[in-house]
Amino acid sequence: MPVKPATNAPSIVRANSVSKFYDNKLVLDKVSLEASAGELVGLVGANGGGKTTLLRLLTGALTSDAGQVSVLSAQPPYDDMTRKRIGYVPQQLSLYTGMTVLENLRFYADVYAVEDADRIINQVACRFDLDQYLDERVGDLSGGWARVAQLAASLVYSPQVLLLDEPTAGLDASMRSRFWAFLREYSNDGNAVVISTHDLDEAQQCDKVMFLSDGKPLLFAEPIAVIELVSVSIIFIENKEIKSKINKISQHISQVIFQDYLGGFKVLLAGDESELIERALCKEGVEFRRLEPSLADACALKLAESGK
Repeated sequence: MPVKPATNAPSIVRANSVSKFYDNKLVLDKVSLEASAGELVGLVGANGGGKTTLLRLLTGALTSDAGQVSVLSAQPPYDDMTRKRIGYVPQQLSLYTGMTVLENLRFYADVYAVEDADRIINQVACRFDLDQYLDERVGDLSGGWARVAQLAASLVYSPQVLLLDEPTAGLDASMRSRFWAFLREYSNDGNAVVISTHDLDEAQQCDKVMFLSDGKPLLFAEPIAVIELVSVSIIFIENKEIKSKINKISQHISQVIFQDYLGGFKVLLAGDESELIERALCKEGVEFRRLEPSLADACALKLAESGK
């Protein structure tokens, strides 16, 4: 998790009770979000949860049906000055696949009238070892390197707000680590970063996370606060053969989740119900140990509590 003091900086990214319909289907339901300069905010949740829609509303590509969004105190449609201060990395590759990486980066630099473009392009490319692929056509790159090139294009003009939709998809573990280290560095430089991800372990590196389910915001807080708010307890049992017995013991508990884990299984349940299970396990002579809950554990239990 990030170790960072709380910021008192004003919010430069806002969504105020935003709703959006697609073909009469509500895909975002009164979502409110804020990100300040220097903050890294994560959007988590399953596919169809509303993450991409929220990001596209913030970019100005979509218009909300209710509520308002604003970036850098401006509301869509943004003027040229505001657009030049917003970087967006979409899920789908938006670079020209028939052009080289360098040609794409120069194109972005020209569109945004970047001064000293060659120096900045070289800096951005070297930051991610992309310099070795500058003369390669984007269409010939692997999926992971194409994602890196997409990120580099969004950074050429040094946006103050960076919006990213599942940017680490297709990246190996090493590049993911470097990617997140960069995002932390970029936000620490006074920029606001909002990123969607399926990986809840990654999301724990954010300053705040919003958990969306079917367009509804279930939680929005610091990762550690999410865990505390949900009050999840985790019990690990190594012997899988007694899962049916544990299931019988827990049948009167309102919310309980079983997950395979390290050759055994985890039991996720609300904190105030853990003592009941533990006493029953001790009575049955079942060996167990407690685990520290993660953001993924808290979100799984919250999703179960919401009936999803």
